[in-house]
Amino acid sequence: MKALVRSSHNKAEEVITHAEEELALARLIRRGADRDLVQAQKTIEGLSGKLATATENWNALWKSFRSVADVLRTSADDGQSWAQFIPRIPTRFQEFAKRCAQVCTKNVLAQVRVLAPEAPLSKIAEEAESQEYLDAVEKMEPEVEDLASRIVDGLNIDISLSDDNA
Repeated sequence: MKALVRSSHNKAEEVITHAEEELALARLIRRGADRDLVQAQKTIEGLSGKLATATENWNALWKSFRSVADVLRTSADDGQSWAQFIPRIPTRFQEFAKRCAQVCTKNVLAQVRVLAPEAPLSKIAEEAESQEYLDAVEKMEPEVEDLASRIVDGLNIDISLSDDNA
């Protein structure tokens, strides 16, 4: 009977020892998991801050993009999604720039016609025939640049920004 009690006692001690080892291992795993959880929480907080900054930057970019895109949209674009409109932007921008250049050129030519009715306006569209002519044009550029800057500074150009974020 003593042998049976001793055997049972030894088995119980083995079980206790094994249980203590398993408990120690579980505690190590838990400590590691706690560290991992704290690290994950710090990472999430850091990424949340970066996401907030990226969202702010995206909203500013979107607002700027919308204001430019709204200038380029036409009535033919009504009802189209942004995905349908965006591929047209390079062509629309080129058309817009050409229209602006045409309006400016037309206005300058009209002013020249009024101020110097005898000036041969058709010469402007021709290729320069001589180096002398090119040199004369180059010599006039600073004066024309200053005049152009004064005129442009006096223009009232207002491009309304959209207030919605849609």
